[in-house]
Amino acid sequence: MSRLWIVLLITVLTGCMYPQERKLENQLPPLQQVQMVQGAIDQFFAETRVLPIATKEANTPIFEKYVIQFNQLVPKYLPYMPGAAFEQGGSHLFVLTNVEVQPTVKLLDLKMVEHIHDIQTRVSRFHTQNQNLPVAEVIQPGYFKIDLRKIGVAKDRDSVISPVTGNKLPVVMSAEGVVGIDYQKDLSQIIQGVQGPIPPGKDLLELIPENSLYVPVKAFSYTLVENVPTLK
Repeated sequence: MSRLWIVLLITVLTGCMYPQERKLENQLPPLQQVQMVQGAIDQFFAETRVLPIATKEANTPIFEKYVIQFNQLVPKYLPYMPGAAFEQGGSHLFVLTNVEVQPTVKLLDLKMVEHIHDIQTRVSRFHTQNQNLPVAEVIQPGYFKIDLRKIGVAKDRDSVISPVTGNKLPVVMSAEGVVGIDYQKDLSQIIQGVQGPIPPGKDLLELIPENSLYVPVKAFSYTLVENVPTLK
């Protein structure tokens, strides 16, 4: 076999193997992917004293604000983009929390964002056409269950599955027509496992990234009422 054919054969075999190799790498569990990106962030920050994040508008929700820019990390600090990342065809954004004290990598579930965006679009259209909101029932003052039939949405889309606990989290609507996810079940479960009292004035949603790989998305504010997280 000529040297040229040997080179061509090696090139073809390498090309066949590389996608599979990348595929296997990208199938790392979410925890390992987050840890890998965390290591890259730590190294990048130690060398540059800045964070590889996108610039967002000031009113962007805090848990959606600091999206990691992988083009600043690959390949020097990270050999490849993790498979879970949206940029790699995955269903998550990798974001940072606690950026002022200890930048920490977390996951933002884009499937949940898409679910809420679709219902929000339909609710907004309904309100424009009918000058009222598609209310099914009152959950508590200022928050409502949505009449999904009125906006043409299947009734089984009235909740999303929490990536944190596996709980079914209800999709609810505020008096202003804002659609979001009710995280009360997750927060209650997390609080049960927290050692000691919750500091007064703490944003209860911070408990989710503090105790899991994920940040809350499309969420409302909560307050503790007799140690029970309640929509504000």
